[in-house]
Amino acid sequence: MIPKGLAIKPGTIVRHDEGLLYRVDDIRQSTNGYEQTHMLGGMVVNYTQLEQGSFPPGTLWSKNEDDFREHFTVEQQPDIES
Repeated sequence: MIPKGLAIKPGTIVRHDEGLLYRVDDIRQSTNGYEQTHMLGGMVVNYTQLEQGSFPPGTLWSKNEDDFREHFTVEQQPDIES
C-alpha cells in the first residue's frame, strides 16, 4: 500500500500485490464522464508493466489513484535532480 501522504512521481518503480514490477509514467486528472456531468473525476495513474506476467513487459495500464495506492508498494523512487 502506498500511503496517502507519499507523492506518486513519474519514474517510480512499484510492485503490485501479485508480485510484478511496474513503472509510473504519469498521474493525471480523469475526464471520464465529463461530457455528461461537466465535472472532472479523480486522479488516474498511468503505468507500464516491466516483467513478463499474464501480459508482456511494456503493456500500458491505468488505474484510479485510490486503487493504485491500495494495490501497489513503492520499490524505488526516481533520482531527484538539483
